[in-house]
Amino acid sequence: MATSVPTTILEVFESRVNQSSARPALRRRIESVWTSVSWKEWWEASERLAAGLIEVGVQAGDRVLLLSETRVEWVICDMAIQMLGGVTVPVYPSLGPVLVQHIALDSGAVAAIVSDPIQLDKLVEHRQTLSALRSVFWIEREAVRAQADFRGRFGARIDEVLGDLDPWNRSLEQLAANGRRVLAADGSVVSRRRRHVRSEDVATIVYTSGTTGEPRGVILTQRNLVAQVLALADLQIFAEDDVQVLFLPLAHIFARVLYLAAVGYGIETAVPDDMRNLLADMQEVEPTFFAAVPQLFDQVRAKIERDGAHGPLGGQIFRVAGRLGTAADRAQQTLVPTRRADRIGRTILDRIRPDRARQLFGGRVRFAISGGAPLSGETLDFFASFGLELLQGYGLTETTAVATLNVPADKRWGSVGRPLRGVDMTIDEDGEVLVRGDSVSAGYWHDDEATANSRDADGWYRTGDLGEFDRDGFLHITGRKKELIVTAGGKNVAPVPLEAALERIAVVERAVVFGDRRPFVVALLVLHDDAVSGWAAAHGIGRDEVTSHPEFVAALDVAIDAVNRDAGGYAAVKRWGVVGPLSEAAGTLTATGKLRRTAIAELHAVALERLYGR
Repeated sequence: MATSVPTTILEVFESRVNQSSARPALRRRIESVWTSVSWKEWWEASERLAAGLIEVGVQAGDRVLLLSETRVEWVICDMAIQMLGGVTVPVYPSLGPVLVQHIALDSGAVAAIVSDPIQLDKLVEHRQTLSALRSVFWIEREAVRAQADFRGRFGARIDEVLGDLDPWNRSLEQLAANGRRVLAADGSVVSRRRRHVRSEDVATIVYTSGTTGEPRGVILTQRNLVAQVLALADLQIFAEDDVQVLFLPLAHIFARVLYLAAVGYGIETAVPDDMRNLLADMQEVEPTFFAAVPQLFDQVRAKIERDGAHGPLGGQIFRVAGRLGTAADRAQQTLVPTRRADRIGRTILDRIRPDRARQLFGGRVRFAISGGAPLSGETLDFFASFGLELLQGYGLTETTAVATLNVPADKRWGSVGRPLRGVDMTIDEDGEVLVRGDSVSAGYWHDDEATANSRDADGWYRTGDLGEFDRDGFLHITGRKKELIVTAGGKNVAPVPLEAALERIAVVERAVVFGDRRPFVVALLVLHDDAVSGWAAAHGIGRDEVTSHPEFVAALDVAIDAVNRDAGGYAAVKRWGVVGPLSEAAGTLTATGKLRRTAIAELHAVALERLYGR
């Protein structure tokens, strides 16, 4: 980092380029070969694009839509937009046309950068509704030319659809070429813009997926982004020679902050081009850390357990040793005396564990960060015991991603860590977590009412999450205030910890509990596909017979009863039912994997009514 405290992300970037000009900054695969981009090359590529955008009339403060999968061009474009004083509006490539057009219209974007025909399609089909949009550029020029379906639908009228847009349209490659020409004529055209960017300027508007209603834009300033980078630097968990693999969607603030933190530290960021080859890419890149969502860790855990079950010691010893060993680790973190059995398990585990997790991810990983959704304690324990430490934290888009984080030298099992530097946190009278600090959003785009309602009289941001601090200052999230279930008997039930407990049952992949204004609590369960198939094969029955088989039902009842003993009488799950998988496509999950409770209730209304005997 620079000796003087930066006030904008551009100052952080410029300082990094000055310090590490020729060092690798980005890595991408070109024709099956990993190729590096230096810090100087990144800067120059972004500057050319910035000059090209200035040429087509993008002004300081203008919003530019960035609709693309995670790729190297994404971060180059993001920095280009920052260089000219613009505002990046990232959009999930998984969103459908209606939501994409809502974000484009609500933000008033004057330009858009899209990756390919599929994303371009979402904008051009209803182009007439996007009155502010003047320029559209696509990253994959050849893909646009070659896409038969796109040419078939729009080829004959592409000029009609996009004809009223600025003539410098079409490919990002052409935009960069135009920018090179502009810079040759006036080498300071971008630097003049850059010098006028201030800490209070809006850097990005990130539209949160939300659990109900349309997405709303969270305003994040240069100050917000810099505060987050400095706070992560203060943790001292990264090093300049680190390499991260970045594959999370950059439309999510968590992934965005990871790449910005890499700029602050000088970390090389490798960006895979195909998620299907992720583990193979990690073997080649050999990252020292990475971040992922809980689903990936759950999948890898299942693979390690399957491999262990076929090992020389068999699955049972493998799992028992892990369970005892993690109990020893947990006891040490929570300052509880360690049982003799746990210490023995720790010793056995140290002798037999194959460090399989680290090997799967390339062999050099020191730690991984889990974000986007809560991580089960069981998965956390598993990876800690079998070679990989997972760091779990807490944050929101409105807090510029990370507000608290467990770190290797300062962690507490079951918590989400301590607040980062510059983040003030307190717990309100009703248990809600409140946050203040330079990383907290200024508010919501075009929504003064929501902005006002999100803060109390003293300026604390209301997270909507319930939590508590332990005696050492570690935050424990206990539930979601807005998702509190109030039963017909007036009892409050926090669904999140109850769902987490149900998801620790081996066969349960996802759990959703209901009971608001109802006489008791019920649960809809999504079962692990492998578990159902395995049970069916072991008992010689069809998959569709498993959930009604008396032995299966009895076993699951026993497991749920164990959860109920810890939950308390009024929070106990009285009845349960099995439903199909939840997904973003079905509208039952957000883009970040969070539950859309209203949509789930509507989709499975019949099943819910049956559970209540109606």
